[in-house]
Amino acid sequence: TQDGRLVFHMLGDTGGVHGTDMQDAIAQAMEAQITGAPAGAVPCFFYHLGDVVYFNGQSENYLAQFYEPYQYYDAPIFAIPGNHDGDTLVRPGDQADDDPSSLYGFMQNFCSPKPEFLFKHRQTMTQPYCYWTMTAPFVRIIGLYSNLDGMLDARGTAQQQNWFRSEEHTS
Repeated sequence: TQDGRLVFHMLGDTGGVHGTDMQDAIAQAMEAQITGAPAGAVPCFFYHLGDVVYFNGQSENYLAQFYEPYQYYDAPIFAIPGNHDGDTLVRPGDQADDDPSSLYGFMQNFCSPKPEFLFKHRQTMTQPYCYWTMTAPFVRIIGLYSNLDGMLDARGTAQQQNWFRSEEHTS
């Protein structure tokens, strides 16, 4: 508030399907922006725009595709799930998906009831759900889950859409 601005990172589609070289390079550049920024310009957090883990969002892929690349990122990481984070359609050549639900990995790593170390690199986040509102100085961010087909809710349901409508009346 004192500096009159809010600086944060936004990035999506980081799941490393063909190795993590590009993801590691981007994470290192983001880390450098935190450690090398002048006072008042240090990014406060990372808002991940979805597709954290490819292809099917399996919890077992979070270590290699999320925790290891961002292990030195010294700020909170908030996220919304992308279509690949909730995709349970196993295609030929995909690893088996043994998670109990489509967003299991995402919910376990970003919507944990309390921070815990699932892997040694960083703690889980405690977002309230896979869609949420963050109020910060100068900005109100509403994170939505677009599901697999770009719709806010599964056919015949309106839970997220109703929540989103209620958010427009919240100040």
